[in-house]
This record gives sequence, structure tokens and C-alpha cells, in this order.
Amino acid sequence: MMADVQYNLGEILVQEGILSSNELEEVFEKARSRELSLEETLFKLGYISRDRLGSLLAKAYQCEFIDLYSIRISNDAVGAVPVETATRLRVLPYALDGETLFVALAAPSSEAALREVVAQLEHASDKKVRVAFCNPDPLREMLRRFYKTLDDVVPPAQQELGVIINSIKSETGDLSLRAQFEELYDLGQTALIGARSHPFSRSVAGAIEEARTRLVNSRKYAESGFEEEALHMAQQAVSLLKEASEKADSVERDWEKLVQQVKSLRGQIGSLEQNGAAQYAASEFKELAEIRDALLECVNERNADRLRSLLDQGMILIEKVGLLSPDRDRGREQVIATLAQVRAVIARARKIGAKDYAPDKLKQAYDSLDRAEACARFGRWDEVRECLSMAEAEALEAEAIALRVVEERKQLTLKLREVTSSATAVLEEAMAHPFAQEVIGDLISAKDAISEAKACLETDEHERGIGLAEHAANRVREEIIPRADEARRAWNDLFRRANEASALMHSIDMPLALAVAPEKMELLFRTERAIVGSLCERDREKLAEAVSACERLLEETQSCIGSLKAGLRQAEDALKETTGLFMSVVSSGIDGSVASAYAEAWRLLEQARSSFAHGDVSSALNSAEAARTKLQAEVVEPQQSGRAKWSELIPHPVRLLRDVDATCSRDAFHYCPDAVHALRGHVTDLLDALGMRDSQRLQACITAVEQELRSVRDAVEAARAERYRSITEQLAEVSEAVQTAVERCSGSYAPDMLEGAYLELSRIQEHVAAGPQALTATLEAGLMRDLAVARTKVWQVEFLRERFERERQEDLNQLRLKMEAARETIDAYERLEFVGETSPLVQKARALLEQADGLLIEGDLDGSFELVRQSQATADEIQGEAEQGRKQWKELVESLITDKAPHVSVLSNPDAVKLVPDMHQELSDLAERTRSIVETKNIEALKEHYDALARLSDSIGILIKASKEGEQTRTERVIRDAIQELRLATLLKADDFCPDVVNAARAYLDLARTYLHARDFARAESAAYDAHAKASDASTLAQAASERACNLATEYMKIAAAQIEQQQFDTARASLERGLTLAHLAQPTRQKEESALSQT
Repeated sequence: MMADVQYNLGEILVQEGILSSNELEEVFEKARSRELSLEETLFKLGYISRDRLGSLLAKAYQCEFIDLYSIRISNDAVGAVPVETATRLRVLPYALDGETLFVALAAPSSEAALREVVAQLEHASDKKVRVAFCNPDPLREMLRRFYKTLDDVVPPAQQELGVIINSIKSETGDLSLRAQFEELYDLGQTALIGARSHPFSRSVAGAIEEARTRLVNSRKYAESGFEEEALHMAQQAVSLLKEASEKADSVERDWEKLVQQVKSLRGQIGSLEQNGAAQYAASEFKELAEIRDALLECVNERNADRLRSLLDQGMILIEKVGLLSPDRDRGREQVIATLAQVRAVIARARKIGAKDYAPDKLKQAYDSLDRAEACARFGRWDEVRECLSMAEAEALEAEAIALRVVEERKQLTLKLREVTSSATAVLEEAMAHPFAQEVIGDLISAKDAISEAKACLETDEHERGIGLAEHAANRVREEIIPRADEARRAWNDLFRRANEASALMHSIDMPLALAVAPEKMELLFRTERAIVGSLCERDREKLAEAVSACERLLEETQSCIGSLKAGLRQAEDALKETTGLFMSVVSSGIDGSVASAYAEAWRLLEQARSSFAHGDVSSALNSAEAARTKLQAEVVEPQQSGRAKWSELIPHPVRLLRDVDATCSRDAFHYCPDAVHALRGHVTDLLDALGMRDSQRLQACITAVEQELRSVRDAVEAARAERYRSITEQLAEVSEAVQTAVERCSGSYAPDMLEGAYLELSRIQEHVAAGPQALTATLEAGLMRDLAVARTKVWQVEFLRERFERERQEDLNQLRLKMEAARETIDAYERLEFVGETSPLVQKARALLEQADGLLIEGDLDGSFELVRQSQATADEIQGEAEQGRKQWKELVESLITDKAPHVSVLSNPDAVKLVPDMHQELSDLAERTRSIVETKNIEALKEHYDALARLSDSIGILIKASKEGEQTRTERVIRDAIQELRLATLLKADDFCPDVVNAARAYLDLARTYLHARDFARAESAAYDAHAKASDASTLAQAASERACNLATEYMKIAAAQIEQQQFDTARASLERGLTLAHLAQPTRQKEESALSQT
């Protein structure tokens, strides 16, 4: 149904002569491309007014069109429809006649929608409803007036925009940042198109351009990976576009009032002109005449802001002209000066914000000024001066209040910037703390608070921003930094305890500790490894647990060793004493009679040694004492008598036993225990032979002991050499690992650990340098422990290096991405107009990126990051430079293409061609060259040509002004030409096709005659030329309309012929009637020509 209505409306527009067929197709195309209705597109393109469009739609729907301002609204009719229904359907009942309710509404989108509205109204009111169409703007005003609870009726576009925004906000929790941005970006593009197509978009051009810039920047941020900033910027752009649409709608609502003010002002200017204001106030009236012409331009361009400004200027000039009237008293000059001064003070106060900060005072100043103007009309100059004085005082007070508020806001802004800078410095100091990682969560929250405080600069929430920044700074200074210091003290205390525990472990007698408490020593070694691991992981809790456990185990181990040391020394003394006694007995020989006793005593001695080796002090003491007692009582004493006999045999076995005792040391037990046990077996046989005093057996045993002793010595040396080689290989491996770590790290990562490992290796090398002969079991255990510690430190350094290298690589990748984004941004900005490669800012940005590359090669990532940030800031300045150049270029081009350009009036002036043809040709050539320069977009050259045009135009104007002879004859000729052209237009029935243009031509012709009688030849000639141009346009339009009517008539005739052939006679009759109507419309009539000539 909607398609049918649009087709009927388009046909009506063509029949009414509002649009041609081509223009109608163009409107349809624009409506489809912008997704607008046909009616809205017609209005936005300025082809038709809302009232005219409403009347045509009413005609299409066979309804009445009414003006709500000109009818009386019945309260009974308003009460017949519930408030909710009226506001929901946006209808206004205006009359009630019995059971018939008359309702006004804006034209619906389709006939089905109209039927639906009528059905709902009849159901709600229980009456028969008759519908009339009206203008939507008065309808909104009337709805607000009669339904007090109704807020401003939001336009459908804004309703749709608000619904989309709310839906996006409700779906924020379910979408990713990228999806949210794409939704908002599409919404912003749609809103931008709607705002630009608004008929009053000029009044919000700045906001629309700002929103467009923010949308473009948001897309760049999103493509660079800054999705959160892009989303925030897109939200700001959508908000700006929403506010711009609301402001444009407000301007549209106030447009009719402004037009009425324009009509009133033009009437006042005409009245002043009739009273001779051009003679007694020439300069002021000249400005008024310019304002009068400019008002029409603003109305045609729908420039509301400039229109208000011109209205204000016109009212001021009218007051000045009125005060300059000859009928005024002598005090009018002083009053004029005072009035201008007061106006300037009020304007100055408004400029600095008195309208927002001191509206009451400003209103009082305006009221006083109005009273002064009222008194001036009656010539009461004393009262005028008093009112002007009051107005000036109130305006000055408003200005002082505004200045004070502005200064306070400025101070708050400065304070906020200082506080945020101080807070940022404190935060950076805290971030540089060596133990900042311990409080990183609080530091991030403080950073977010400072960022929020900085954002308050844009939202003008200065006090809130100051509070946030100060609270964040105090928190960092009073809470976070002390906690970091406390963490440093705790770590230092743990380091000290760990070092003390390590030193205490090194001081323990390892062989004794391993013999007495091997389980605890194993636990100690585990806790030491746990300490090293927690240091590598920087886990303070694990380190504290490991250090505490190590200290506890050390204390337990020392208590065990301390309680056994005294007993061990006593047992060792007892063993030495018993062994010495045995040595003396063996050296003296053993008789067979005491061999069994000696063997028993020796068994007890071996048992004591075994108990001593296992740490059983009491058993060792008892066994040693028993062995000594038995040996003394049953062996030594009985043999004393035979010592002399054996004295010759004893020295060699004694020496051999001493060698055995020296050979069977702790190192021998450690390296080759089996060989030592075998040697001890042969020694036992030797002692048995000595005890039995068997010379032959003694000799055999000595030989076996000597062979076994040599075998044990060789085995010990071989085992010691093998252990020495293993230690040397491990030392070389760890040394190589340390050297590799030094080469990789270059002293950058954990230099203390590398130095500690190096010192450990140096100490090990000192011990190893003595050769394998100096290697003992205790030394071997210490060296293996030192190698393990050095290896652990090397592993820790490698772990830190790998982590630091990984973090550095991540920073490097991020830096490269930022540099690439900066290069792309600079390349994009370089391609902008008015920038180019020679721009100093482009060269500066590229130089910064080259310096960043240099610092990146040198390894200075922080410096490179800073230079990239500076290059991005410089890129933003490049965009500003491009915008500034574009603005200057636009101003120059607009000043060149406008009718007020210095050369346009000269080139269009026929006097210039006649009087100074050479200079006119030179000006024309210069203008042509200027247009070619416009295409090249060379600002400097354009400025030079613009100045040259101005100078040459001034020179030509002076020459033309100097020769005014024959202007009357020329003006009369131009008027005759205009009359002739108007006669031709009348002959072509222009009164039917374009009456507005014909009336304008006649008005210009009357104006030319008026100026001619007033001997103002320049204006008369200009008006005559305008009349000629309008008449020529009317002739052209009438001829085109006639041709179009003829063509349409021919087409209808062809259609009728085809329909007759198809025997569609009714349709053919309608087509013939339309064709005849159009043919009659295209035929000139002599009667209309004569009537038009009489009017002329």
C-alpha cells in the first residue's frame, strides 16, 4: 500500500509542477539510498514545505489539511480521548460534534496505518472519528500544551537512536569490546548520515564535524589494537550526534518564529527608508540594507545561527538610525554612544559566559536596556540615561561574576593538573621500587584512579578529579610504598637468615653428622634445595618456610652432634689406649697359652671399633674397657716373662702394623672398604701368629700383610684418582656453564648470583689444584656440595635470563607494532591535502621514528617507546596542520566563489567591459588562473592571486566610479530590455507555470523604476538586470514547461490511441482529457499576454 501512495504523491507533484519526472526519480533514488521516506526526503531537499506537503498528502488520502494555530481546540474533544492513547498515537482531538470526533494527526506512512489509528481511536473514545492532517511541529507543541504530563515528543529518528543505544548498553555484558565497537560505529555512521541530511545541519556543523573526526579516530584506534579507547571515542561520537540532532530539531521548531522576525525587521527597514534614513544616517542605513539582503540569503540557506546574529545586528542598527533622526533632541548622540557602549559590555559579558554563570544579572541588564529603548521612543532622555546606566552596571556585574567563575574553573583545572602530575610522579616512584611486584595490584588500582582523575578534565568534574588524585597519591605514599618497604625488609631478613643457615651448614662436621643423623642431613640438603628454588621463584612464603625448617633441622643436628662429641672423644681415647696396649702386646709377641685370651680381647676391641664407627659410644667404651682389662690381665702380664725372647721378632711386625694403621684411615674406608676389610683379616692372622708365638706362621702372615697392604694402597690411590677426575670434569662443566651464562647475560641478570658461583668455583679450583693426593673424604664431600650450589646458581641465572629475554621480546614486539602503526599513521597523514613530504611535522615524525630505530638497535627500549609516543603526538599535530590548511583553503575558496568576491561584481559589471576592456580582460585572465590554482590547491599562490584580484578589482571599481555619464540612458535601456523579456515570458504563459518567478521579475522591475526615479542608477540598473534575469528564467522555465506539457500531451495521445485499439474507451477518454488539458496549457493565449502587459 505504501508503494501506491508514494506513486500517487509523485504523480501529484509532477502534475502540480513542483517536480519534473527526472527530479522525481532523483528524489526516489536519494530516499532509497538514505533509507528515508519520500515525504521526509522532499522536505530535507527543500523542494516543498511541510504545510504544502501535508496538503498534498491530505489530497492523496482524501482528507482535510488544517492549521492548528488558526483553529480553536475544544476541551471536550481533548477529554474524549485518554491521555495515554493520544500521546501514544500522537493525535490531537480538536472538535466534537455529537457522536463525531474530529482528530488532527501528522500524515501516516500508509493507508493501513491510518486505518489502524482510526480503529484504536474509535475504540478508545466510543465515537466516530474523522481525521484531518496537520504540520507535525504545531502538533507536538499542542500535545505538550494540552497534555501537561507529556514530555517532549521525541522524533522517530531520535526514538530509534535511543532504542539502539539502550539495546547496545544492555548487551554490553554479552559482547566483546570489538563487537561493541562495531555496533557503535555502525550506529554512528547512520546517525552521521541523518545529521548531515537534516535541513538545519548548518547550525550544528561543528558538532557533526567533531563527531565525524571522533568516529574516524575510533576506527584508527580499533585497527591499532586500542579497542577500549576506540569504544569510548565511538560512544562520545554517538552522544555528540544525538545532541546535534536534538539541537537541529530545536532550531527547526523555532524557524517559523525567526522568519516572522525577519519579515518584521525588513518592514522596519522599509519604513526607515521611506522616512529618509538614507540621508541622515547613510552609513548605518547602508549596513541595514546589506543586512536586509543577507537575511534573505540566510533564509534560503536555512542558516539559523547567522540569521539570529543578523537580527540582533539589525535591531541595534535600527536603534542607532532611530536615535540619529533629525527629530531627536540634542542628547541623542550621547545616548547613542552610551547605548553602543552598553551593547558592547553586554556582548562582552555574553562572550565570556555570563549567560550561563550570571543569567539573572544579564536578564536584568536586558530589561533595563528595553526600558531605555522604550523611554527613548518618547524622548525621555534622562530616564534613558538612568536605564542605560543601570543596564551597564548590571552587565558589568554579570561580567565580573562570569570572570570570577571562569577564573575559579581555570584554577581548579590547574590544580587538577598539578595534583594528577604529582600523583603520577608518586606512582612512578612506587613503580620503580625494587619490590613493587609485591603490591602490583594496589599500584594498578591507583593508576586507574589517576586515569579517572585525568578524565575529569574532559567532563569538568574538577573537584572530583582532585579528590581522586589526592587520595591515590596519599594511598601510594602512605600505604603502598610502606608495604613495599616492609616487603624489602622481610626479604632482606630472609636473605640474612638463609646466609646464616648456609654458613652454619658448612661449619658442621659432615662425616660425624652423616654417621650420627643421616636422615636429618638428608632433610637439611632438601631444605637447602628448597631455599634455592624459592629464591629463584621469588616466593617469600616458601622461602620463609624453607629457612625456618632449615634452622630447626640445624638446631636438632647440632644438639645430636654436641651430646655425642664428649662421649666420642672419651671412646676414641679409650680405643687409642687399648690399641696402644695391643700394639705393645703384639710387639712383644703372644704365647700360645694366652692366644685364646688375646683373641677374645682382640674381638672385644674390634667390637668397640665397630660400635664407635656406628656412633654407639657406651658400647664402644664398655667393649674397649673389657678388651683392655682382658688383655692386661690375661695376656700382658703372663707374657712379660717372655718379652725378651720376642724382642728381636717384634719390631718388624710392629712397623708393619703401624703402616697398616696409617693405611686403614677414614679415607681408605671411604674409597675401598672391601680391600681394607681384607687387610684387617690378614692383620688378624698376623696378630694370632704373634699371640701364638709361632715364628713360621708369623713370617707367612707378615708376607701376606705386606702384599695386601700394597694392594690397599694401590686401590686407594686409584679410587682417589678416579674421584679426582670426576670432580675435575664436573668442575669444568660448571665452569663452562658459568662462562656461558656470563657471555649470554653480560652481567645484566643476577650479577650477584654469577659472582657467588664464580667464587665457589674459585674455591673449588684452589682445592683441586693440589692434585689427587690432597683429596680426602671430607674434602670430597665439601667439593661436591659446593659444585651443587654453583650449579644451582647457574640454573637460577639461566632461568632469570630466559624470563627476562622473553619479557624483552614481548616488549620488543609491542614496540614494533606501535612503530608500524605510527608509520602507517604518518603515511596516511602525509597523503592528506595541504601536508606533503616537505611538511616539517612529517619530517619531524619520521626523524623521531628513525631515532627510535637507532635506540632500538642500541637496546634502549624505554627511550624508543618514548620517541614512538612523541612521533604519534607529532602525527596528531600533522592532522591538525592538515585541518588548518583545509580551513584556510576553504575560507579562500569560499571567498572567491561567493558573490561578494572582489572580482565577481567587477567581471559581471558591463561598465567594466566598456570602460576598461584591457583591465577587464586582465582581471578575467587572472580569475581564470586563480581557478586553475584552486584545482592545484596551492595555498600561497592562491593568497597571492586573491590579493592581486582584490587590487585589480579596486582599481577597476575606481575607474568605473569615475565615469558615470550616460548611466540613466543605459539604465532605461536595461529596463526596456527587462520589459521586453517579461512580455515574452507572459506570452509563453509563465504566469501559469512559474508565477513566483514572474512576480519576482515584476517586483524587481518596480524596484528598478523606483530607484530610477530616485536617480540611484547603480541600484536601478542592478534591479533591472535582476528583473531581466528573472524574466529570462521565467521564459526558459515556461518554454521548458510548455515543451514538457506538449511532450506529455503527445504521450497521452499515443496512450489513448493504444487504449482505443484495445477497446479501453473509459481509460482512453481519461487519457485524452489529460492530453487535451496539457495541450491547452502549452498553447499561448493573447488575452493573458495583454493582461500581463497591462499589469507591467
